Amino acid sequence: MRGLIPVFLVYLDVYVIFTYTDWAWSHCGWVALMLSPIAALINCKQIVCNCAKQENGCLPMVTMWWLLFPLNRILPTLVKDLPLSTQSASGAQVVISEGVLALLVTVITTFWFLHWAVGTIGQICEAYDIWCLQIKPEALKRKKSKKA
Repeated sequence: MRGLIPVFLVYLDVYVIFTYTDWAWSHCGWVALMLSPIAALINCKQIVCNCAKQENGCLPMVTMWWLLFPLNRILPTLVKDLPLSTQSASGAQVVISEGVLALLVTVITTFWFLHWAVGTIGQICEAYDIWCLQIKPEALKRKKSKKA
């Protein structure tokens, strides 16, 4: 059951963006692309943790970046003296443009995924004394100790 929580959070992200933005309704393809880094990170983490027999956290924090969409829409109603930069397509006051916010969230989640992937590949290469996608020269390999 815990394995379904990340999937539920991805569906919740879709619900949040379509509920709290006008931008998503006119850019459905971009919304699907925005989900790619999140889905890739969740799937890759589950595969790596299952293969390494490690515990995988059931709450992927990368999904929380999508909460910026409701915050962008709700914040102007809570803080009256907030300098607003734009309005949404429906005329609602927002802090920053919904398209810019979507780009920001996409960039952050993509770099989050790439950071995790590079770190994981580095740990695997270090643990097994290999180079990623290359053959390591004998002079650079660690000396194997003989067990008695």
